[in-house]
Amino acid sequence: MNRLSDLLDMQTAHGAFPSEIRMEDNPVMEDENAFITALVLLELLRQEQTGAVMDAVDRGLGFIEACEEEPDSGLFRFYPRALPSAKLHIPLHADLDDSALCILVLVLSGRRTKEWAQGVTPRVFEKHRLLYTGGHPPWVGPGAFKTWAGETSGNHVDCCVNLNILALYACLGLGGTDVYRAALRSVLAGIKLTRLDPLHMRHLAPFYAHPYEVYEALSRAVYFGAGELAGKPEEFRHFEAQRGQDAKQPVCCNDWGQPIWSSTALQAARSLAPRSATAGT
Repeated sequence: MNRLSDLLDMQTAHGAFPSEIRMEDNPVMEDENAFITALVLLELLRQEQTGAVMDAVDRGLGFIEACEEEPDSGLFRFYPRALPSAKLHIPLHADLDDSALCILVLVLSGRRTKEWAQGVTPRVFEKHRLLYTGGHPPWVGPGAFKTWAGETSGNHVDCCVNLNILALYACLGLGGTDVYRAALRSVLAGIKLTRLDPLHMRHLAPFYAHPYEVYEALSRAVYFGAGELAGKPEEFRHFEAQRGQDAKQPVCCNDWGQPIWSSTALQAARSLAPRSATAGT
């Protein structure tokens, strides 16, 4: 069985890599979203760039761009506005997590330039930082990034969201900024305080459904150049055995824990042997 070929066969007609939604006793629903698609594309970009892989990446990038708030804005939504793709019909604002991952994959693929990304990053991310920490968990400090773009209720600070933004900043050569360092302080405090204990997930990463995803985001930030976090993944190396092993492993969720998104495609992508151990652009 060719794992890469099987993964490519999962890509939908819209270019997305699908996920599955589970919600209490409801039937499992197929879903197409920017978040899972971007994560799969980041894995595919570490494979040998054959014609089949690059065709899949190109189609995936088309889906990603359909999720952009406005052309070239750098602000992305979980779902595309216009495509008749499979989705959960709930109102979702543009968010910083999808934006960070989508910008990252657009730059790494060469679809957008690093200069473009450096230009949009301040207005996409830096006006959505936390000024006052009242009401937030004790690990959250001033300057941590919120999750949603705009003034929305339930705009929690999520460790994974901040890690994905740190990955983007490091990749773009913005790791020395005060903005980067402020988010880094909160991330380090959250990891130290919770030790990625599943019991603390709603406080550490409320939009993620499994502590493995914090480990994955931590490893991704290090891979893309967040040197201050180097060595942290080793503290949680026991999570590595879970990489790509369970197609139903929860990935993300709403901040109250339901519904839960998993993705057979993402786990298949994570089971592929990476081409290299270092990032490049």
